[in-house]
Amino acid sequence: ATLVDCCRRADHIYVGVKSGPMDQFAARACRAGHAGLLDCRALEMTQHELPEGIELFSIYSGVPRSLAKGSEYNERQESCQRAAEVLGKAYPEVEALRDATPQMLEAEKSALGDLVYRRAKHVVSEQKRVFDMLAAFKSGDAVRVGEILRDGHRSLAEDFEVSLPVLDAMIDWLCAQDGVIGARLTGAGFGGSLICLAQQGMVDEAILMEDFAGEFESETPERPQVWEVTSVDGARHQPTERYS
Repeated sequence: ATLVDCCRRADHIYVGVKSGPMDQFAARACRAGHAGLLDCRALEMTQHELPEGIELFSIYSGVPRSLAKGSEYNERQESCQRAAEVLGKAYPEVEALRDATPQMLEAEKSALGDLVYRRAKHVVSEQKRVFDMLAAFKSGDAVRVGEILRDGHRSLAEDFEVSLPVLDAMIDWLCAQDGVIGARLTGAGFGGSLICLAQQGMVDEAILMEDFAGEFESETPERPQVWEVTSVDGARHQPTERYS
C-alpha cells in the first residue's frame, strides 16, 4: 500500500491528474483467475475467484484519450468532492461519497444542484454495482453480470458524462453479438478502452476483431483493436542467478 500511495501522489503532484490507486493496485496486487475488490479508503485489495465459463476481451475503441492537468477528469473529481461536502453537512457520517445512500442524495438534491447531483448519483450507484457484481460472480449468474455491466455504462454515459456517442454505439453493438454477456467503458472515459465479457468458446477473437473494426473504424481516429485477455498475477521481482 505504501508503494501504491507513493505512485498515486506522483500522479497528483507531477502529472496533475487526481487519480485513485486502482491502476497501481492492479499492476502490483492482482492474482491470476481472480478479480480484485479494492477498498480505496483502507488501501486494501481482496481477491475473489472469477466465475467459470466466461472469457474477457479488452477492446481499444480507436479514440485516444488524455488525462491532462485541468481536464474534465479533474472536474469530475471536484464535483464529487463538492457532493461529499454538501452531504456531510446534512449527514455527519458521510465523509466521502462511499458513505452516502441514494436516499441521502434525493433528500439533498436541490442543495447539490443538477450537475453535482448526477455526478454523485453515478458514484453512489456504482458503489452498489460493485457489490452486486461480487454477488453475481459468487452465484455464477452470468445474466446478472451482463445487466450490471450495461447499467454501469449507462450511468457513465448519462450521469457522469464520460462516454461519447461512438462509444455508446460500440457497447450496443457488442451486447447484440451472440455469446456476449455484457460490455462497458473502462478507465477514465472520453475514449480509451472497453471491457467485454463473453461466454467461453462463444466468441472468436479474430472474428470479433474483424467485425468490430469493420463496423467502427471509419468513425474513429485510429483503428479499433480487440484482444482476448486473462487475469494474471501482479508484477513481481524475479531474482536471477548471477554469473561471475
